[in-house]
Amino acid sequence: MAQENIEKTATKKVSAQAPRRSIWSGSITIGLVNVPVKLYSMIYDKGINFHFLHKVDGQPLKYVKMCTKDDR
Repeated sequence: MAQENIEKTATKKVSAQAPRRSIWSGSITIGLVNVPVKLYSMIYDKGINFHFLHKVDGQPLKYVKMCTKDDR
């Protein structure tokens, strides 16, 4: 079984990627601690989803668009 895993990993094609460069670098200082920070551009768009939850039971809330005049 170990031999099969070695063969599978050996046959995978590895695409060469250009090294990413940071578009901004700086540091955050909190008291005596200095933390270096680098900002990179996005490689792919994954998207972010936000879900509103009811505080009492944690169930998702629906987002319904209704006309206040016609109730539709």
